Amino acid sequence: MDVSQRERLADALRRAGHGSKAALAAVAGVHPSAVRKWLSGDTDPSFSAIAAGCRELSVSLDWLAYGQEPGAPVEIDIPLLIEIGAAVEAALAEAGRELPPLKRLEVAAHHYCDVVGRTRAADPVAIRRLLRLVA
Repeated sequence: MDVSQRERLADALRRAGHGSKAALAAVAGVHPSAVRKWLSGDTDPSFSAIAAGCRELSVSLDWLAYGQEPGAPVEIDIPLLIEIGAAVEAALAEAGRELPPLKRLEVAAHHYCDVVGRTRAADPVAIRRLLRLVA
């Protein structure tokens, strides 16, 4: 979980009231200390724990992950997407590889989703790793 996701989880716990860490741990099937570790960033919850937690805290997965409710318009950082597309093209040229346009787009989209909540910059090393995974 990134910092903003931990902050939203902590906010949902505050709104749910006293004892909600224990209740969240119970529905997620973990010890209450695991919830504390999620909030401190020491460990990340499993997807099933996140889904159970969202139900318990009455928040959506979209809100916890992205800070938006389902159906809310998604803001795309066009300059970042262009930067990532150029980095994918550069990595392909450097490796002497060709990919069909749809596969190039898939790699760029995957990398965009990976970096949009973190560094907000293309990561050439991560792009090369992604390209190794693409046939």
